[in-house]
Amino acid sequence: MAAEGTVFSDHLSEKIKNVNVLILGDYKPDVCLCQLKNLKEYLIGEGLHNTHLTLDFPNNEEVPKQTRAAYNFTKSVWYIEQWAHVLLFIFSSEGNNKSVIREWGIMMACKDKRNNSVALLSENEETLEKLEIGITGGEIQMHNLSFDTFTNETKLHENALKACTNKIYANFF
Repeated sequence: MAAEGTVFSDHLSEKIKNVNVLILGDYKPDVCLCQLKNLKEYLIGEGLHNTHLTLDFPNNEEVPKQTRAAYNFTKSVWYIEQWAHVLLFIFSSEGNNKSVIREWGIMMACKDKRNNSVALLSENEETLEKLEIGITGGEIQMHNLSFDTFTNETKLHENALKACTNKIYANFF
């Protein structure tokens, strides 16, 4: 019996180690980027070693500054569609959430990504009102999407780890 437990534990550890987690959220103001980087480091410390922000991946430095926003959006689309196993959408009370709402739209267009996605919403009335226009309009309930709220960075970390673990259990066996 102990041998079976070890086999499962080893299998689960391997899955966790190899799952690709993409954190999507606002990079401005700087407090938002800091929040996302701290979340990434926390998840890596918890064993999710392939956790990244889109900016972690190399840019083509030859892209002219005028087209950088379009390039960055296209880069996000590629990593959402082709690389990520789990998508964490962080809606912060500090940012305007426009970029993450656009990225949310990409995920919604990829039906196979919906079960692998989680929205983590800052539990702040103004943020929730902004998001009502951008994403909720029934999408979360209609498609049975996963979401949670957070009031501080500790709760964000805990809820993100719980969400990743649940997605690994639900989708990768």
